[in-house]
Amino acid sequence: LRCASFIQSKMLQADYSLLRNYKNGRVTIGGFLDDYSFTCEAFIALYEVTFNEHWLRQAKHIADYVIQHFYNLNTGLFFYTSITDEPLIARKTEMSDNVIPSSNSSMTKVLFYLGTVFDEPQYLEKAKRATLNMQANALANPAFFANWAILLDYLIEPPFEVAIAGEEALAFKTQFDLQFMPHCIFMGSTQSPTA
Repeated sequence: LRCASFIQSKMLQADYSLLRNYKNGRVTIGGFLDDYSFTCEAFIALYEVTFNEHWLRQAKHIADYVIQHFYNLNTGLFFYTSITDEPLIARKTEMSDNVIPSSNSSMTKVLFYLGTVFDEPQYLEKAKRATLNMQANALANPAFFANWAILLDYLIEPPFEVAIAGEEALAFKTQFDLQFMPHCIFMGSTQSPTA
């Protein structure tokens, strides 16, 4: 929570762009795609732990910024740099997962999750298009496209959606956390559900 609050208050700008360098109270250097995608994944994970919708909405705002500034309409993937960055000879598109997942597979997972939780067809369509674009790579060499393989699995058999509501929601979620359940999307609220 302290780390997320720091990112939100110091690195995240009013338009939901991210800066990536902080020193002596000064923030500089525009974020790259992985800065955005990993921040979204972290905020989503924080939501799943706290059921505080604020973090989920922050992830959604950041994702919207990424779609506007990084999305390549021709390929259905994302450029590594923003349209607001200084132009390079060529804009790179990072696709293969290595020790760290690629920025594209990470962002695609974010869109799949947010599309499911917010029932946003636009996000789900983008996630599906990107995943299918990478299908051949993931099937031919899953060791270097592991995140993409997970996304392919989501298209074949969508994750279970588990919603927990009420004052004891976090306690119930703790019980679920004792099990390894990678094929579940958890949503919840500590408020009592209303009719």
